Amino acid sequence: MASKGVISKVSLDGASQLIAELERLPKNVKRRVLGKMVRAGGTVSLNKVRSNAPKGKTGLFKRSLDKNQKTYGSGAVVSMIGQQKRKKFSDKTRDRARGKKGGGISGKGFAPPIHLVNSATKSHRILGAKRGLIRRLFQLAWNRRNVARNKPIAFRVAGKRKPIFRQWANHPGTKGYGFMQTAAAAIGDSKRAMISKGSAELKIELASIARKGTARK
Repeated sequence: MASKGVISKVSLDGASQLIAELERLPKNVKRRVLGKMVRAGGTVSLNKVRSNAPKGKTGLFKRSLDKNQKTYGSGAVVSMIGQQKRKKFSDKTRDRARGKKGGGISGKGFAPPIHLVNSATKSHRILGAKRGLIRRLFQLAWNRRNVARNKPIAFRVAGKRKPIFRQWANHPGTKGYGFMQTAAAAIGDSKRAMISKGSAELKIELASIARKGTARK
């Protein structure tokens, strides 16, 4: 399980018999079983991550968390847990807001980047979006005075209808929720899920091999 530096490795200690049986399987069968084992463990880890992650006002952040699995040529299988691609997830929320079905997404809003929610951030200054060069030159020529490089930021104040505009704002920083680290510490549940799935799939594959051998005879 990995996301922004949080890495957790599962060691299948106590499952020596299962590992020995897997090593005797044909390469393609072994890879298939390993893939299902890692997928089962990754699902448990993903559920742990989602349960510890903050819901927020819209719940979109939790929904943006997902897992991806990759199999390498060496036979290694890796499960990666993190956030869906920003544009892909934004398109889903936009489509749902327009009444389209699909994606398991509901609600409007914005899902913040995972590293800003999980990890602590230092106090920093927030600037508005940069103005276009042509617009800045036009304003300089028209007003004949200095023009700010950044657009003003709008702030909503409780009790006031109109927003307040400022060129910048000081952010105090955040402590971070550390939900990825919390999920990584409970890796034992993922290990048990992997062993259970591996044992079940091994029985299925061995039975299938036995049937094929009998049919050939």
